[in-house]
Amino acid sequence: MNNGKKDLSYGMWAFNYLAAIARSAGMENDKRVILALKYISLKSGNQQAVKTMLNRNLELIRKSPGYIASQLNSNPFVPYPRPKFINGEIKLGFIYDEIRKIRYPFGISRTELMQHMLLSGRCGAGKTTLY
Repeated sequence: MNNGKKDLSYGMWAFNYLAAIARSAGMENDKRVILALKYISLKSGNQQAVKTMLNRNLELIRKSPGYIASQLNSNPFVPYPRPKFINGEIKLGFIYDEIRKIRYPFGISRTELMQHMLLSGRCGAGKTTLY
């Protein structure tokens, strides 16, 4: 409370946050979400009540197929590393960037070679004799 007035900022934030999450999940017209938003707007001065209602509805929304789909990235792979970070003195192969149609060498430094690493390959590929 501030000068006898209730702090409504948390309630306003919770309302906007829940509305945005519901919208991203395609649940903005769901009756449960609408009721929760109304409740939050009425109880915006009661932080504990708002927090409880927000958490209940976030759990509901996060289980919905719309929300799960909205969180999926169309490209699940990490971006290609920049050449200056992977061009070590010990050459291991090449990286082909299909988006930019560029091929650049991939290698590690002697320091990196001495650190823990995973090296995989088929039998007879030379994993044991790599140094």
